Amino acid sequence: MKKFAFTLVELLVVIAIIGVLIAILLPAVQAAREAARRSSCTNNLKQIGLAIHNFNDGQKYLPPNAVFAFRPSIFALLYPYLEQPSLYQKLESDGVFNTTTLCDNVWFFNLSAEFKAGFGSVSAYRCPSGNGSQKFKVGQASSTFAQGPVTDYAVLVAKDDDAQLSSWYYSLTSEFYYEVFIGGFRISKVRMSGGAAANDAAHAPNVIGWRPRDTMGYWSDGMSNQLCFAEKHIPSWALTESNVSSAAMCFAWNGSYLYTNGGYETSNVGRYITPNANLIAQQPSISATTDRSRDLTQYSGGAAYALGSSHPGTLNCLLGDGAVRSIPKTTTPSILRALTAVGDGVPVSLP
Repeated sequence: MKKFAFTLVELLVVIAIIGVLIAILLPAVQAAREAARRSSCTNNLKQIGLAIHNFNDGQKYLPPNAVFAFRPSIFALLYPYLEQPSLYQKLESDGVFNTTTLCDNVWFFNLSAEFKAGFGSVSAYRCPSGNGSQKFKVGQASSTFAQGPVTDYAVLVAKDDDAQLSSWYYSLTSEFYYEVFIGGFRISKVRMSGGAAANDAAHAPNVIGWRPRDTMGYWSDGMSNQLCFAEKHIPSWALTESNVSSAAMCFAWNGSYLYTNGGYETSNVGRYITPNANLIAQQPSISATTDRSRDLTQYSGGAAYALGSSHPGTLNCLLGDGAVRSIPKTTTPSILRALTAVGDGVPVSLP
């Protein structure tokens, strides 16, 4: 009886053919996966947009970008409208809105494992191409870095200069200072104990009450011409690093989004838009930009306020009417600035 078998040459030919097929199919599979992740990212921003409108419908005001220093930010205020009422109730029960208990590193450090998991479970705040499965950064109670849940998105704050957002959460006594920050969301109105109207983080424990500041009428350029949220640039190394002692400035890029304080914490909640800088990083692995010699591996010169995404070539942005647009990473700062300012009257369209 005659037996049939592959020769070595035939076997090598078959292996070579399989290798070629894999090489052909793998990019297509990867492209399909990235398309699915980009679609999921788009849906996340749509959920945030819907939450903003539901907040406005229920409260008759737009949500503030933050209550105050060491107080919850817009991300926390939207919990009830993202089907996360228990997380909002935890914030209320712990008194981090208006008691001497601050929403800071100590508060995060003392959270139970259950609530750490809960705050890290809000998938609408994480792009699958970015943070993905990483949910919560740990740290030390005494650390100056912001620990807590991570996010790939930031509220946009329009400015006319490149000063960092060190005071964007302040309750200032003069309305002039409110107008320095002319994005879609501003600080809430707050009531201080003893009638204090201080404008620094040291007076955060004096907050005993707050309410939103602006109605939809504040967006005088129209909802469809208003940029609200966008993906923020997070260097690839900052996506995974969680050790405070070796993380350099990773928390300045990718730390807690629940509260604002100084530069580190604030940059996780908001990114400022000015007409002067190239604000969109071209790729997550980028280490530097040529404009202004910004080193994107360090927290300096506004670098930690750059926009960017893990999607090749595009950046997802949320508009005031709830629509989500993917724009080129080459979009000029002047266009972004005009669309982030709420009432400059400058007619401009997204590319």
